[in-house]
Amino acid sequence: MSPLYRQRGLTFVELLVAGALSGLIGVILVQLLGVQSRSAQLQTGLVGVYENAQFGLTFIKEELERAGFNGELALEPVSPVVVHASSDGHFFDQITVQRRLSSSGDQLCTGAAFEPDLTLTDAERVVWSQILVQEDTNRPDHYQLVCRYFFPGRLAELSETWVPPVEGRGILVDGVASFQVLYGVRPLMGGADSGIESYVNFNQWQPSEQEVVAIKLGVLLAAQDAPRLRNEGVLDQQSTYQVLDQVYSVQGHEEQGHEEQGGQSDQDGWDDGVLRRSYESLVHLPNVGRRWAL
Repeated sequence: MSPLYRQRGLTFVELLVAGALSGLIGVILVQLLGVQSRSAQLQTGLVGVYENAQFGLTFIKEELERAGFNGELALEPVSPVVVHASSDGHFFDQITVQRRLSSSGDQLCTGAAFEPDLTLTDAERVVWSQILVQEDTNRPDHYQLVCRYFFPGRLAELSETWVPPVEGRGILVDGVASFQVLYGVRPLMGGADSGIESYVNFNQWQPSEQEVVAIKLGVLLAAQDAPRLRNEGVLDQQSTYQVLDQVYSVQGHEEQGHEEQGGQSDQDGWDDGVLRRSYESLVHLPNVGRRWAL
């Protein structure tokens, strides 16, 4: 008879080691897949922020380029920037420009059409377009860059502080953390051929001595659907954000810029891991210095 041989299997310790190794490999694979998924979400968030910024800034640029337009060359010129309806803020600036709409039809800053109306006077065809940031009424602490328009000449006599009621409003950019404006100025009596002297904020601009010939726009946007970087075990990729002449600290340190105008510290900071990016645009005002005449 053939001799019997005893077959030896795995010991309990060997089974434990094999199970532990299999579990470790599984955990690593799951983490790698998770990292790849979150990386794709971050990239999608960056693309979304970029497209959001480009759409809004392009729309604003087109509206600012029409500032100062005088319709069918009316007798009274139109100043591009409405001084008392613009302002400077630590997080959110506000700019209001004006133009005279064409009596043969035009377009408002919300995209709505201005229907031809030959019965309106020159004053009644002047429209103010105001670019500012407002809080979303449906989402607290969520801000939108909007454009709204007024027809001041249709309602009352203008004064240095009077602002007419809003007649239309459109949302341009969502998820705004900061909106800043700088004005490219030159001496008022310098002539149409003189170049930009400097870029200043609204509080530094002297309308009685300087005219605005270009405008710099800066916007800081937060990604809406991207995963929070803090949830990934890291802080935001930037410790500070600069939007034109304003600098914001992620950790809530004292910000630079505008301090001489009473700038405030961001007490809460942006140490929340939310993905943010800043974008800028430069707009030249082609209607400034143009000699309107009949």
